Amino acid sequence: MERTPGSIMSMTVAARVAAMLVLLCGGARAAESGSSGSSSSSGGDPIPPWLGKIVIPVATRFLGDPATFLFDLLHENVGNVTPIHMGRVAEVSTNLFPALLPLGELNIAGKARVLREHGRMPQFDVRGAYWNSLPVLIAGSALTAKPSLYGYNAGITVSETIDPRLRVFAGYEYSAMRFKLEGIHDMIEGDSGSSSTDLSDSFSLANTVPDAFNVGKTEHYIIIGSELLRTPTKRLAAHIGYGVTSNRFVLRLMWESKWINSGLAFYPDGTLIFSPLMNFQVRF
Repeated sequence: MERTPGSIMSMTVAARVAAMLVLLCGGARAAESGSSGSSSSSGGDPIPPWLGKIVIPVATRFLGDPATFLFDLLHENVGNVTPIHMGRVAEVSTNLFPALLPLGELNIAGKARVLREHGRMPQFDVRGAYWNSLPVLIAGSALTAKPSLYGYNAGITVSETIDPRLRVFAGYEYSAMRFKLEGIHDMIEGDSGSSSTDLSDSFSLANTVPDAFNVGKTEHYIIIGSELLRTPTKRLAAHIGYGVTSNRFVLRLMWESKWINSGLAFYPDGTLIFSPLMNFQVRF
């Protein structure tokens, strides 16, 4: 079977994470099997049995589809598809958890109202978001080859008030995550120059691999949802997105206040089952 650069990268990442998960699972199983005979020991078990019950299913899902797991974990939580609040014209936000902390993603999202709701005319918003992985940038500064991991999305939202305290909305979103690695030949030549070899000078490893590659994952979402106004600055919002490319659903339940949005994202058909999230936003 032919392996593309994307599949090679996924297998490399999967192999490294699998090694860590196997150690955790092995420790958990060892703890479970030896808990009855060594409960009186002062050192204790290295991994509690309950951790193995959590890690093993996650490891299985990750190894089955690492690209989707990373897409859900790193990318999906940046941005907010809900419509701009009534009386506001723009919004700027950043995802505090899990994007900024603990994943180290520098991220920003924005929304702008193009048309306000008037009579039978619904409200029309445009939005976009971008993030870049700070740990990958820091790691790249110490390497000859330059890696980068980033993502972006853009979309539209149409909303209409059907009750003084209830709005419904629908929209579309284009979403993409990319991993780039540039300067591979320089890295190979640097490694070759620092070590001796008996191979012929006519053979060059750099001739067998590309100098750069760009892999990633894209998705097209169709979104529907509603929001319930509790106070002028607080509301409960829920929406479901259907991924046309991957044929799967994403569900989000959000509690929105003046400065902070918090909630849960659910992935019924994904590798990551659910993820808590928290955004900080400023509205104009």
